Formats: sequence, C-alpha cells, structure tokens
Amino acid sequence: MEYIPQSNGAAKAAELPAILLVNRAVVFDDDRLLLLQRSRDDSYNPGLWEFPGGKVDAGEELVEGLKREVFEETGLEIELSSTSTHVESELIQRGKYSGRLYVALFHSARRLSGELSISNEHEAYTWLDTNSALERMLTPESQRAILAIKNSQ
Repeated sequence: MEYIPQSNGAAKAAELPAILLVNRAVVFDDDRLLLLQRSRDDSYNPGLWEFPGGKVDAGEELVEGLKREVFEETGLEIELSSTSTHVESELIQRGKYSGRLYVALFHSARRLSGELSISNEHEAYTWLDTNSALERMLTPESQRAILAIKNSQ
C-alpha cells in the first residue's frame, strides 16, 4: 500500500517510501506465550526469538492475514483477544526494503487448536511466561512488545 500525496504536480510512486506492514500475534496458552526462533540462515535478525506473523499481502484483511501467517508458521489456529497490543514503526535503512516505512502491529491472541509444527523460517519454538521470555535473545520489536504487555498487566 502506498500513500501518494497530491502536490503541484503528480508525485511518482517510486520517489515515495512504501509501507511494509507486518502483523504479529502474541499467542497465549494459559499464562505462557509462544516464541519462535528465526533461522540462523536468515539475513534479518538470524537466530533471534520473535512472535509468529508476517507481511500482510496486498488486498488482505489484517485479521485474516494474521491468522494465515500464524497457521503457516506454526500449524495453530488462533483467536484474537485484542485488536492491537503494541505498534512499532521505523524507516528501514538497509536491505531490499531500504527506504520503506516498517510498521509492525502486535495483537494478543489465544491458541484455539492445532498441533504446533514450525515452518522452515524458524528453528525452534518455546512457551514461556513474560519474565522468562525477556531473558531470551529477542528481536528488538518483540522485546518492546513483551515489555508493553507486561506493563499493561
């Protein structure tokens, strides 16, 4: 999705940063939350722990896109318990998305069903309480999301 403001002349889409929208689910099972360890071969945050989720596809509704991503990455079906728990944004400085605005939406969810089985994007998973989760090597946005959840309890 791109926002192209109208000015004196028509702005070229290539000159404006696009938004990279990412949805993440903070999946709870009782008092524990699910973390996934990124593949060590990944170019972005290799080996760090994060919440399941991913990029929203063009034309995809946020909730359905998040449920799809969580199912693809974990095999779990979820139910959202909030519309948004935490929001992150920053301008991407390097890599293939350089110059784009990165926006990550974190949603609290609960596990409904499914057998947990991770995709090849991740190497491991764990269920932890918030204090134990903060002891892991987390992606920066996942760490801030856990702190926001902990501070709201």
